[in-house]
Amino acid sequence: MFGTHHTKMMIFFYEDDTARVVIHTANLVQTDWGKKTQGAWISTQLRKLEPNRVPGRNPSFGPDLLGYLSAYGRELEPLRALLATYDMTHETGAIVGSVPGRHRRDAGALNSFGHLRLGHLLATRVPPLAAGSGVGGGLSEKWMMQEFRGSLLKCKKDRSSDARALQQVGTCVVYPTVEEVRDSNQGWRGGGSIPFNDKTWVKQQSWFRRLLHRWEATKAGRSRAMPHIKTFSRVSATGEVAWFLLTSHNLSQAAWGSLEKSDSQLFIRSYELGVLIYPELFQSQPQQLSTMRYATANDVAHLPKALYLNWPLSKETAAPGQQLEDEDRVDVLIRFPFDFPLSRYRAADDPWRWDVLFEGFDTFGMTRESA
Repeated sequence: MFGTHHTKMMIFFYEDDTARVVIHTANLVQTDWGKKTQGAWISTQLRKLEPNRVPGRNPSFGPDLLGYLSAYGRELEPLRALLATYDMTHETGAIVGSVPGRHRRDAGALNSFGHLRLGHLLATRVPPLAAGSGVGGGLSEKWMMQEFRGSLLKCKKDRSSDARALQQVGTCVVYPTVEEVRDSNQGWRGGGSIPFNDKTWVKQQSWFRRLLHRWEATKAGRSRAMPHIKTFSRVSATGEVAWFLLTSHNLSQAAWGSLEKSDSQLFIRSYELGVLIYPELFQSQPQQLSTMRYATANDVAHLPKALYLNWPLSKETAAPGQQLEDEDRVDVLIRFPFDFPLSRYRAADDPWRWDVLFEGFDTFGMTRESA
C-alpha cells in the first residue's frame, strides 16, 4: 500500500555514556559515500539527563525525534527508551519527518508530518525573507505550485507586507542535465541514483522545465559529483538564508504527502527524515540578532571539516572580514552543495532521465547502453 523506507539516520552510543545522532542523505553503499554529493547533520555530543543539568534553548528537538521513532512501533522501543535518557535541548535543528498513512485533522495529526509539518514550523518560527528562491532536489503542477509551494512560503507574521511579497518569490529546482551526468566522476553510472523517468518528464515538462536550473557546483567543488543530497531553502538575492532543510525527502508527493478530503487529511507513502535550520536556533540569548548566509567552500576552508552544513563563527575560526559572534549578533554560514547565482537550463539542455539510452561517450569512454 505504501512506498519506501527512505530515512537515513545513525544513532551512536559510546562507552563514556555519551551519544550522537546523525541525519544524512547517503545510503549504506560505498559509491554513495565516496562518489556522490551528500549531506549530513550531526548533533552535539549528547549527555545523559541529570537533575542539575542546565537545559538548552531547544526543548522540542528530543520529543519530536522520539515521536518520529515511535511511529516504528514496538521494535524500536528499546532504542527510543535509551535515547530518551539523553539531553537533546542544545541541538540546532528542528525535526521534519514523514510517516506512511493518512494523518487527519480530527485526530490532531494534520501538521505532524510531511510538507504540513514543514509549513507549520516555518509559520511559527521563521520570519519572512522576500526576494529569494525555494530550492529542491511523479508530481502534479497543482500539488507542486499550490499545495507544496504554499507550505514552503509559510512564515511568521504572514499578514505583513514582507509575507505578501513572498508570493512573488520564484521557485527553482536544481537538477542535473544529461551532459552533467555524462561528464561526472562516474560517467553514465552517476545517474543511476537519480530516478526521474521519461514518462514522468513527458507529462510535466510543459510547466516543470521553467523551474529547472543546472547542477553547477564549481565554487562548491562538486560539479562532477552527482547529487544524492536533498535540500530545500529560501535564499535572498544578497545570499541571506531564511531557512535551510537537509532531508531524505525527494521532491515527490509520496515523500511529502498530498491533501485529501477537503484538506482534512494528509496522505503520505514513505518514511522520511530531515532537519530544518533557521537563525533563531543559534541565538545564545533572546535579544541576540542571528542571521544565516550562503557560503562557498573557500569561505569555510579554514573551519573544521566536521561542521559541514552550518556553524557559528567564533574569534578562533573567523577569517579577516567575516562577522564574529558576540553578545549582540551571530552570523551562521550555510555551505550549499551548489553555486549561487543559479543557472537556468539553456535551450539545448535536457534533464537526466534514468530510463533513456542517451547518445555519446561518458568520462570513461562508455556508451549509455554499455555503462
